[in-house]
Amino acid sequence: MLDLLVGKAGVPCELLDWRVINIVQALRTDNPGVVEQAAEDLAQAGDDVAGVMAFVGATWSLMLPHAQANPYAESRTISTMLRALIAPERMFGIRSTPTDNACWMLTGSPAFGPNPLSEGELAGVMRLVRTVERIMHDEWQWAPRDLWDVQGFVWETCQKRLPEPAAEVSVMTDEMPIWLVTSRDGEADGFASFVERGTWHLLYDSDSKYNHMVREMQPGDRIVLRDYLPNQRNAPFETNGKPVSAMRIRATGIVRGNGEDGRQVQVDWTPLPEPLLWWLYTNNDTIWRLPLEREAARKLAAFIFEGEVQDIAWFLNLPFWRDRLNASQDDNIMLNPTNLILFGPPGTGKTYSTAREAVRLCDGLADFAETAEGRASLMARYRQLEAEKRIAFVTFHQAYDYENFVEGLRPDEDAEEQGAGFRLKPYPGILREICALAEHARKKAEAGESGQAIDLSTHRFWKMGLGAIRQEEEVYEAALKDEYIALGWGRAEDWSDERFSTVDAIKSHWLSLFPESQEPSNWTQTHRFRNDMAIGDIVIIPYGNSAFRAVGQIVGDYEFVAEAEGYFAHRRKVKWLLTADDPLPLDAIIDGNFTMRTVYEIPRKRINIPALSRLLTTDGELNDGPAKPTKPDEFVLVIDEINRANISKVFGELITLLEPDKRLGMDNALTVRLPYSKVEFGVPANLHVIGTMNTADRSIALLDTALRRRFKFREIAPDPQQLKNAAAATNMPLVEILGTINDRIEYLVDREHRIGHAFFMGCKTSDDVIDVMRDKIIPLLQEYFFEDWSRVRMVLGDGFVGQEVIKAPPGMDGMDRERWFVRDFYSAEPKISLSDAFARLLGKGAVLSAVNEDDEPDAENDVA
Repeated sequence: MLDLLVGKAGVPCELLDWRVINIVQALRTDNPGVVEQAAEDLAQAGDDVAGVMAFVGATWSLMLPHAQANPYAESRTISTMLRALIAPERMFGIRSTPTDNACWMLTGSPAFGPNPLSEGELAGVMRLVRTVERIMHDEWQWAPRDLWDVQGFVWETCQKRLPEPAAEVSVMTDEMPIWLVTSRDGEADGFASFVERGTWHLLYDSDSKYNHMVREMQPGDRIVLRDYLPNQRNAPFETNGKPVSAMRIRATGIVRGNGEDGRQVQVDWTPLPEPLLWWLYTNNDTIWRLPLEREAARKLAAFIFEGEVQDIAWFLNLPFWRDRLNASQDDNIMLNPTNLILFGPPGTGKTYSTAREAVRLCDGLADFAETAEGRASLMARYRQLEAEKRIAFVTFHQAYDYENFVEGLRPDEDAEEQGAGFRLKPYPGILREICALAEHARKKAEAGESGQAIDLSTHRFWKMGLGAIRQEEEVYEAALKDEYIALGWGRAEDWSDERFSTVDAIKSHWLSLFPESQEPSNWTQTHRFRNDMAIGDIVIIPYGNSAFRAVGQIVGDYEFVAEAEGYFAHRRKVKWLLTADDPLPLDAIIDGNFTMRTVYEIPRKRINIPALSRLLTTDGELNDGPAKPTKPDEFVLVIDEINRANISKVFGELITLLEPDKRLGMDNALTVRLPYSKVEFGVPANLHVIGTMNTADRSIALLDTALRRRFKFREIAPDPQQLKNAAAATNMPLVEILGTINDRIEYLVDREHRIGHAFFMGCKTSDDVIDVMRDKIIPLLQEYFFEDWSRVRMVLGDGFVGQEVIKAPPGMDGMDRERWFVRDFYSAEPKISLSDAFARLLGKGAVLSAVNEDDEPDAENDVA
């Protein structure tokens, strides 16, 4: 089957393009039998989707070394094409571009994200494909033989995405997207070339979020060419000596075409006679889609396209800038740590409220409209802050403890320090990790270290060991002091000569000098250090295999220092961009752990570019006098279901450190010595803690008293008024219904077990309401009332919960028994309609008698 797929079975086959064929061939060459076994398992799988996902799982990591970018498309194509050859009536062979275009045009959403093929994505594609197959068969009378016919139709018709019907090129509407793009072309100013050629482009396609945004651009979209100007001190308004950011607007344009390559669009540019300066509300992303649901963004759009003057006073009055610019220096940097618990019954929107609060604490404001678009923008910002490691999320449960949350002992994986057996080593938990990041930001701001965030879009990244931890610390300290990196391999031999520009030349010379030393690192590591590294590259200094302690940028070529007498004598000058007092968690900037090699290049796809960029800064403007403290970045730890764990067991002695005045940076700061690592630890004042608790699980009254003293509590209660739109869409009195249900629950149980409005928020049809009642509300009430169906019926009425009488079996002298059932509103002839059921719930309809409902109820038992 693999030979057939790549055209090597004597049968012409063009299902895969040449790039994918090369990857398949390389996989089979480098991993003999592995891909064949995965293909055999796929062929014999009893379940199509499960078989495809197992194949993706078995081959994904093997693909990575053979692809220039993340092989997301290949993970979809190879697996589904194989299964489609085996089961053509049940599996659709995916080609990413036409399949994604089909999903965009037919559903308004993409088929795939920037990830290997997932089970949810495959299930979504199969649902769409089955719908297309049904339309081809039933409506068009095309009689497709199997899903290959559907695949052929999608392939022919969806190579390009149709423009949006409303996107007339000559018309601009408020709903039309506005894209602000950088005028930089790599390291150069690309303004003139972009305008002259009528294009805008990225440098390459790395399947990044920016490549996806380029693919989203459509003819007719508005686009703006701008420069980002950080740390400006010449603002035309009072800033109390503090720098602010600005954007220089240089040209506006209309997107005319999209090559669908994720890199380039064609644009009709109109250069501005004089660039416009816009202050305060800025963004440094390569591409920024203006969030027009926010008032600040609409003001920026009016400034660019309608010539409106920027209302500086309006922006300065927003809390974010008012706190930073209009206060005194001391007030401006004063930290106010928040400990907050959002509590309420299930379904009240605690998760969304947590996201809004976390964004507000990090950004200083959360200016998002209460609309679907506003909610989407809020969650996008929340995910961005998560990617930057400024927000961390954890869910407490009954088994969660101190070792998971703060620090615990685990077997040491650092082979450099192990002899026989193993030893236990302290590993930080999520609290200690985010505290390390927050404390680094706090100290950096306290020292007045500000500057421009470094652009990492064109850099390469290296892991660079600097001496063995705890054994050669003097190597690391000297390198920090004199600003260099040093290599211990290569002994006291000077490799500066031009003849050592290849690894073979270094190896040959090494073996001629030291034939007894066959360790390859003496030439491979030396080659990487001397020849592969380049000025401008970023080096990351590890601390073990799961942490790092410094980041630098190479500024000099290879040097040999004879005075070192062979002890780390091979050096390169660097500019240190980050040095941490305490090691920082590696997963904050890199996916996966370090390996034991001293020097190697880290693939760009493993680097968390936003998080690393935030940590690093280049020199800002030079100021006279000593550096002034600035306000640090804020961090948020979100603890979901905080009441489900044993708080004393999880926090231990650290519960005291959460108090606002005991935080690092406050007047009464406290630290404790951790039991395993023996380091002094405190909680920084720029770390906020938000917890959520479901009051149906445990009452606030049962919470640990020490926790209750240190947190503020904010109730998120059910709000029936939030259901007005859903009520209008479904033509059901949902506002009144939720209020009635909760009144009865509060009467029968307590207010902490009420039902939240979020259960019904997404309802668009009466069928949606039926599903919510049947699948969510009734099971929840069963749990509340411990399967006492008579109480469930008291809450919902007999329109949802029916009752029958079971007679005693013949020959048995027993009492009749009750049997309860949930009514089926989907049956061909339902006994009660959904409207009638709700009328009965609200007390506005007849109530059925407690008899077998196959019989006609007695008139005297019908109660209005």
